[in-house]
Amino acid sequence: MALIHCPECGELVSTLADSCPHCGRPSRAARHDVVGGRQVLTIERTAKRYKGWVALFTLLFLACAVVIVASANKAGAESGALILGILGAIVGGIGGLLTRLVIWWHHA
Repeated sequence: MALIHCPECGELVSTLADSCPHCGRPSRAARHDVVGGRQVLTIERTAKRYKGWVALFTLLFLACAVVIVASANKAGAESGALILGILGAIVGGIGGLLTRLVIWWHHA
């Protein structure tokens, strides 16, 4: 096993890897499967940035859910925090769904 530089992103990649773990570019030595008499190469095309966005939106949603629960127990004084929590949860939920839609689109 040796480490080489990926032609696309320049990061170090093992010669045994099917694709670059940084950018997803397939290697020359990638394994091909035969399905229905045809060679098929399957590469995960979900970039790490998309996975990072999913994690960010999930954390935003969960943090806002905690704010909503904490603010709902207090009457009146924390209504601003409750509204911000609800808006943040909506943004986190919609952002997470849209990011998952983008991931699905790249896999289709």
